[in-house]
Amino acid sequence: MLASTGGDIALIGLAVGWLFLVVFLSIVLFSTFRVMESTKTMIDGIREETVPLLGEVRVTVTSVNKELERVDTIVESAGRIAGSAARLTTVVEHTVSSPLIKFAVFLALTTFVCAALCVGLYRYLDQREIREKAGRYPLAAGLARPLPPTPRLQTYPFDDIKAFRGDEDRVLEHYGWVDKNAGVVRIPVERAIDVLAEKGLPYRSAAPVEPAVPTGQTPRASEPEGKGGH
Repeated sequence: MLASTGGDIALIGLAVGWLFLVVFLSIVLFSTFRVMESTKTMIDGIREETVPLLGEVRVTVTSVNKELERVDTIVESAGRIAGSAARLTTVVEHTVSSPLIKFAVFLALTTFVCAALCVGLYRYLDQREIREKAGRYPLAAGLARPLPPTPRLQTYPFDDIKAFRGDEDRVLEHYGWVDKNAGVVRIPVERAIDVLAEKGLPYRSAAPVEPAVPTGQTPRASEPEGKGGH
C-alpha cells in the first residue's frame, strides 16, 4: 500500500514537472519567435534605407566627368555587394519564416522532452524495483551472484583484447624483474635490439683444422708419448 502511494506521488510530481517544462518551453519558443520577428524587421529597415541610398550615390557618381571612372567602378562594385546583401536578406527571411524550420525546431524540442521524460520514468521504475526486491529478499542483500564454471563467454570481447594488448605492451616496452633472486631482469624490445646489434649473436668457435698432406706422401703416424720405452 505504501509502495503504490509513493508511486502515485511520484507520478503526480512527474506530471507537475512535465507541466512546468511545457510552460517553460512555450515561453522560450515565444521569446525566440519575438527575437526572430525583431531581427526580420531590423533587416527590412536596413535594406529599405541602404538600397535607395546606394542608388542615389550611383546616379550622382555617373554624372561626374569621365576621369572619375574608377569611382564609377567602385560604386558599381558597391551596388553588386548591395544586391548580394539584399538577396542574402531575402534568403534569411525565407529561412527564418519557413514552416519547415519551425516544425524542425518543434520536433527537436519535443523529442528532447520525451527522451528526458522516458529517462526519468525508467529511473523511477528501476529504483522502485530495487526497493521492492530489497524488501522481498532481505537475506540476499550484499550477496554476490556466483560465477559459472570456466570456460565462460566473453561479456566484452573488445575490452578483453584491449586489456590483453595492454599487458603485452607493458611486458615488451618496460623494464621488469623475471627472477629477482637470481638477478634476471627483463628489458624492452627496442633496447634488446640495440644491445644485440652492439654485441652480436652468440656463436660456436670452429674446431681446429689439421694441415693438408702433400700429394704422394702418407701421413705420419702419431708418435707414442714415451720415446724411450722399447
